Amino acid sequence: MNTQDETNEPNPLPPADSENAAVAGAEPSDAGHGDADAGDDGSGDEGPGCFPAIMAATLIMGMLFFIGCGLSAWVIFGKRTVMATRTLENNYVPQVQQSRLKPEDKAALLEQFEDLIRDFKAEKYENWQASGVLQRLVRLPIIQWGHLDAIEAYARTRDPEFAAEAKLHLTRLKRAVEMNRVVALEMDNVLETVTTADDDLLMLRSLNDPLDDESVAEAVKRAKFLADRENVPERVFEDVSISRIVRRQIEAGLTKGMY
Repeated sequence: MNTQDETNEPNPLPPADSENAAVAGAEPSDAGHGDADAGDDGSGDEGPGCFPAIMAATLIMGMLFFIGCGLSAWVIFGKRTVMATRTLENNYVPQVQQSRLKPEDKAALLEQFEDLIRDFKAEKYENWQASGVLQRLVRLPIIQWGHLDAIEAYARTRDPEFAAEAKLHLTRLKRAVEMNRVVALEMDNVLETVTTADDDLLMLRSLNDPLDDESVAEAVKRAKFLADRENVPERVFEDVSISRIVRRQIEAGLTKGMY
């Protein structure tokens, strides 16, 4: 009897550990879907970061730069008379004193510059007049004029034909300067073979010592080329004066300003 009852007894429930195992087996799949959903939410996106701040800082720095440039230009613009005075005192006067200009030209130029410096310091002229005078003086081959005088003096010590040709074309070149058709930079090119660049910020050129026939002949040839280019008559000009040219340009700068 007992044996039959045991045989008909229903099967026992599965152990609780089996259910837990089944549930646990399903969890990785669910967790995987959860991770995918989290990635779709964009929760890992860091946003624009510091780029807007960099752009704003760059714009501010640019504005400050342009403001600073504007203020500097305004200050310089208002100090043109002071700058012109210092340029005359520190550059033009010493250069003329040490130049190879003829004594009468040198004395006349120094007198003009000293008068101009005195008037600038007394604030007799406005800023636009001072800048006009200085701009016109920069274009004039004042120191180079003395080099032409030295070349002509050297040529006189050679044969008469060479001396006559040098005087002809050098005075024609001076006439082109008087006509306001040749400026300092062009004159430097004419004198390139007889001068050497100075090691300074003014980019001046000193006359070679001693001179030689070959370099002087090349300078005369270049002088002829410039005079021909400007249609200067082929004759000797004795009455051309650098002091008179400078005086004329100073007066033009005071009345008309810059070119």
